[in-house]
Amino acid sequence: VSSMKCGILPISQEALILGDIAYYNYQGSLDDQEERKELQKALGPTAKILVLRNHGVVALGETIEEAFHYIYNAQYACEIQVNAISCAGGVDNLIVLDPEKYKSRVFAVATAAAVNMAGQYKWKIGELEFESLMRMLDNLVS
Repeated sequence: VSSMKCGILPISQEALILGDIAYYNYQGSLDDQEERKELQKALGPTAKILVLRNHGVVALGETIEEAFHYIYNAQYACEIQVNAISCAGGVDNLIVLDPEKYKSRVFAVATAAAVNMAGQYKWKIGELEFESLMRMLDNLVS
């Protein structure tokens, strides 16, 4: 998807969960100080997902769990998009959701500061999913 001109399309809930997505024409190295500044400008103040053109995706977060939340949903959104394009015969045959209509609502639900799932503990972004997957890994070992 990082090699597609269209970038990550708003065709799934997972894509909308990502919020603002930044794009950067990655040149293979970030050794140059000026290039690092350009990358920071491209990222902007709110994006948690950075697509490095022809390279891949970077996810950011305040915690490891939050970064995991974004990279997991980015990977899934990309998988959905690649499968949808191959099935539809091209981008022009896809139903693209209106981000203005859906993004804020989906993003707000997915990133609610106090997701408690009817319990006493208030989970932060990505903590619930991360904890669940860690328990599954722990159970594989025991």
